[in-house]
Amino acid sequence: MYCDTPSLLNKQGYVVDGGEGAWFDVYISLDGGSEISDSNGRFEYYQDPVIYELNPALGPQTGNTIVTVNGTGFDQNTTCGTYIRLGLIEITPMNITNETLTFKTPHSAFPGTAAVSFTLNGQQYSKQPAVSDLPKELTFDYYEAPYTTFYYPTKGPSNGANFQRHQGFGFMLGRPHLNDRMWARMVNPEKGTNLTEDIEISSDNLHIDEWTWYMPSVSGASESLIQITLNQQQWHDVTNVDTGKSYTYYAAPHVTSITPAFGHVKTSKDQVIEVGGTGFACYDEDCADLMCRFGNDEDSYIYVRATLSNAQLIRCKVP
Repeated sequence: MYCDTPSLLNKQGYVVDGGEGAWFDVYISLDGGSEISDSNGRFEYYQDPVIYELNPALGPQTGNTIVTVNGTGFDQNTTCGTYIRLGLIEITPMNITNETLTFKTPHSAFPGTAAVSFTLNGQQYSKQPAVSDLPKELTFDYYEAPYTTFYYPTKGPSNGANFQRHQGFGFMLGRPHLNDRMWARMVNPEKGTNLTEDIEISSDNLHIDEWTWYMPSVSGASESLIQITLNQQQWHDVTNVDTGKSYTYYAAPHVTSITPAFGHVKTSKDQVIEVGGTGFACYDEDCADLMCRFGNDEDSYIYVRATLSNAQLIRCKVP
């Protein structure tokens, strides 16, 4: 048999004292209350759990995002049927304390926003399974994994600082209730260890179909893997579809001498300088990427194609 539990709230919305605590003994009558059963059970009330925030509050459709929920009232006595719900999907929490719980998101067939709710008895949830007012609801957002179609350059010096542009889709979600953020890092492709710290991409350089950054420095020449994430937990590889590689760091060249080091402002266009140093090399077949740069700031830079003599000497014409 089934019966509804009476409310402990009075007309003013305050909790009515239920005897020694928030519980009632439950008896059964088959004749309208004239005769009551000898044995009884006990029904206990609990305080409504409250969810404050989720971290992270978004993840890819593939699932497996480990979400930490902060709030209160998650671990109360005599409760059973504890579930977290994303929309209509019920999930059993992994770990629970009174103020935190964690759960792993399941796979979702579609990207979108789901309201988050919680129950201690498997019936009554803290929120309705529909998103009505996004800014006021606690939600979890599924997204399609971002993908890259083109990026350049694919190699650079180990001291970093060269500008790189990425094109593709899904770098931002563009949902009004979310604050879009993205991080990037460099990883050893064989060991999976980090070569750099997680670097947040500036909002000025982040768009739904493009993002840019200045390459971070690493300790030396190496093959590296670029990874990006929207939730600082699940990382997505960025690779060149033609080579299967991601990014090549070469040993940063060092200039030790320029001969001649000065000349007339109206010098001949055939004036050639010799640049001495270490680490000079070509990384393409026709050496088209080897350049000398003249100038003191970005607005006045002049690039001139250089000629490689050896690893310690290059030549270029004075502009």
